This record gives sequence, structure tokens and C-alpha cells, in this order.
Amino acid sequence: VIEDAGGGIPVRLPDGVERDRLTRGRSVRVSGVIAAPYANQEIRPARAADVVIEGDGPPLTPVDRLGSELGETTEGTLARIVATIERVDASGSGSITIIAEDATGEIRVHLHAGSGVSRERLKPGLRLSATGIIGQRDAGGTGTAGYRLHLRTPVDVAPLATPTPTVTPT
Repeated sequence: VIEDAGGGIPVRLPDGVERDRLTRGRSVRVSGVIAAPYANQEIRPARAADVVIEGDGPPLTPVDRLGSELGETTEGTLARIVATIERVDASGSGSITIIAEDATGEIRVHLHAGSGVSRERLKPGLRLSATGIIGQRDAGGTGTAGYRLHLRTPVDVAPLATPTPTVTPT
């Protein structure tokens, strides 16, 4: 995903791109066509030469978001949520979907098979901080549903201490 002050968009990299050179904070210029599989817009460069590294800068800082804020206006941006895992679903491809909940409701958190995050770390009841890119997978075709947080690497998931309730005498 590339992002600037105006927003962000995923990039489907073609063969031949040296992925290990595309580190966080690196400035790149990408040329390609826009596609929108499942209403999630992305840039698709035709060849490796369409992805040009232009320099380095600091990695972006994620914006703290509530689950209710994941939507069209925040799609493609880097966000951090704090929520409690309700359940964890795995697919045959090795990807993982976490169904979590914060004060505003349900949040879907997606991990691609290559993310390196172990499903064993993700247990129902675990309170976590998750950082990733807000994306969409709207299988219904309306273009208005299916928002989720796409995590990138294992450091994007951090378990948090469960708050201990305080008892107030009455």
C-alpha cells in the first residue's frame, strides 16, 4: 500500500519487483491502471519498471480508529484499532480473519497467509492492538460493505492487558 497526505491505495506488484527494497517509509512512484476487485481499489502496474523508488522518509504514523470509522473515507489509510477477539476464522489458503469487537461493534481484521502471524497467538477474549491498512472486500457488490483492517506483519498485532474492573462501594 502506498499513502500520502491525501489517502492511500494498495498496489498489486508485478513479477520482477524487488519487494525487499519496498520498506516502510520508502518513497515510491507507481504507474498503472486502477482495478476494484470486491470494491477495494488498487493500482496494477504492468511491469517492474512502473514501480520506481524515489527516496526514504519516516514511516507513517497510524491513526487510532474505532471500528465504526472503517469505511469509504478512511479506506487505504494506515490505522490502529484496540479491540477484543471474539473468534478467529482460517481459510484453506492460510489467511486468517479475526472477528473482534470494540465499543462501537464488530471489526474484521484480515491477515494474508504470508503475513507471518501465528493463529495460535490469537485466542478469543484476547484484547489487542492491531495496526494495518483499511481495506474492503464487498462480496455482495454494493460497494458499501466489507470494510476491514489488513495487517502486514507480526509486529502489527500486540496483545494488551485486559483491564481489571474496579469495584466501587455503594
